Amino acid sequence: MVSFIIAVGGLIMAFARTAPGDAYATLAKWQFEFKKHARKPLVLFGFAVVLVMSVVVYFWPSEVENGTDKALVTQLGANTLSTGPVSGGQVANNIINNFYGSAPTALREFSEDPATPITFSIGCMTFRPIGELLTSINSGKPTPFLSAQRADAAEPTPLISLYVKDGAIWADITLYSPQQKYNAFALRGTSFRKIAPNWDVNASNRAIEVVNENGVPILQLVRSSNSHLRIDGLFRAENSILFLGRGDTSLAITKGLEAKSYNPPPNFLPRLFRYPSSEYPREMVEPLPPRPPCTASSQGIMAISAGIVLPL
Repeated sequence: MVSFIIAVGGLIMAFARTAPGDAYATLAKWQFEFKKHARKPLVLFGFAVVLVMSVVVYFWPSEVENGTDKALVTQLGANTLSTGPVSGGQVANNIINNFYGSAPTALREFSEDPATPITFSIGCMTFRPIGELLTSINSGKPTPFLSAQRADAAEPTPLISLYVKDGAIWADITLYSPQQKYNAFALRGTSFRKIAPNWDVNASNRAIEVVNENGVPILQLVRSSNSHLRIDGLFRAENSILFLGRGDTSLAITKGLEAKSYNPPPNFLPRLFRYPSSEYPREMVEPLPPRPPCTASSQGIMAISAGIVLPL
């Protein structure tokens, strides 16, 4: 009934905008065409079908609640699909919603582009491998980025090696004991070996941390994303120490007696995890402590095409 009223109203409005002579001519033409075809069986059958459907729709039962028609509707996401008689305004709203509304879909999570260039940070300095270094890293072979050249060794000793595996950048790391008698800690992929008896290690799916016998962090590796790693800590050699990321320093070396007697202070690196790890496995400090501020000049990205070898 509402639709019929809307149609008649539209017709009246159309004729109201038409000149009287044109309106009479249009009505006369319609009357002639109607008389010409009205007695055809197919036309009569069509009129009968329309009449029956109009009666059925008009008298279709509806639920009444507080004096207002309650639409028999089906909710589908943000759209309302009409399945029964509703008020005229609701019919219009449903038509608009169903025509313009988008199909309900699950929200997709943001994800990193697999083609994002790989980078890694040491302290406040960020490196982006290029050239042969990048080719070797992308091949999946552990590629030395930071190595120590000892005076009594023919070849440099890799301390940090990088490689790409399963769409992410990984780092193999080796720490020596203060007396350089053995490998105190070794990280290979997600597996580590801790031999130093008084050290402790705690880790999660995004970070790993090593603390010395005094509970001071001496190595931290944090995965910011599949394409970026952050590495901070210190690497000992027989007569020297290589510092990575202490305060605003990216790379620093201490040698001689000072290196042999050096013990990192409690604030050397802010702790990421709680200890002992046997009581707090994988439990990170909440909230994470702030990192030392970086100067503007140290926050750029440095392209690097070969690994770094430092004399220790």
